[in-house]
Amino acid sequence: MKKISKIIGLYLLVPVTIFLLCAGYGLADNEDENQEVPFDEFYVYYENEDNKVVKADYVKAIEAATGEVPRDETLYLGIVDGVRSALANVRDVWVKVKEDDETKEIDYGKAFDDNLKLTDIIKEWEENGKYKEDYEKDIPEPDLVLAIKDGEARELPYKDQPWVDEVKVIYSDFLNEWCVEVIFDFDEYPFDEDGYDIESWDDFDLEKDSNNIHIKGRFIGVVKDDENNDQDNGEERSRRIREDEIIEKAASGDNRLRVFIKDKDYFTSDVEEVKLVVGKRDIKVTIAGTEYSYYDGVE
Repeated sequence: MKKISKIIGLYLLVPVTIFLLCAGYGLADNEDENQEVPFDEFYVYYENEDNKVVKADYVKAIEAATGEVPRDETLYLGIVDGVRSALANVRDVWVKVKEDDETKEIDYGKAFDDNLKLTDIIKEWEENGKYKEDYEKDIPEPDLVLAIKDGEARELPYKDQPWVDEVKVIYSDFLNEWCVEVIFDFDEYPFDEDGYDIESWDDFDLEKDSNNIHIKGRFIGVVKDDENNDQDNGEERSRRIREDEIIEKAASGDNRLRVFIKDKDYFTSDVEEVKLVVGKRDIKVTIAGTEYSYYDGVE
């Protein structure tokens, strides 16, 4: 999905110490809601004082800081603190961006040493090959994830949990509703490492615990370009599902859950089309009092 923000400079350009430092304060005070980083994915990785690699979702941080009131800068400021500390102590910092199915893994610590702007590296990555050759670096698997717990940004254990096997989004024109179908793979066993209080999936009942499964997908509206009558050149707007829009959750069999969501006028009258996008990263499950998500580990 293409992001629509026209203010990439606010997010990435830096007149001061680090590429994220000024962005958040400007964005947090901005009156416009639902601003977005103009990439499909944007992750920041930094090495902490214990030489552990920490992963942080920059898109999520910006959405929280600039989205619907009440806004929350906690995750964003946690990223700023982590990156600043890493750069100050000459530890590694990496950035991973994904746009149009192309992923760039960038050694930002090295670029910082060379006094280069991240925006220039991203923009000219493929233009002459220079930046790609000098600053492309495989990012190691993270040890921790920066996430919000008890109202604070904390470095928590990172768990890649592929037990969400598949997510499908189905629209019913008869009901005028959306259905999100989640298929779980209970053969995947995420509980055999240190830090978990759960012995097995026996502590989880899909039908009984379906109210503890959270869907945090995104509605996307396309605004048609009146000049050339071409939707491909139109603007996109998006916002998250709200909990009160979920009508019904029902379990089918041992591993299938269907969630029905209201369809209504999510955007203004100039929106030509609305679609719902939900991925594995949007599925969170509470098991025996602990919340798990596919990308973010324990939160």
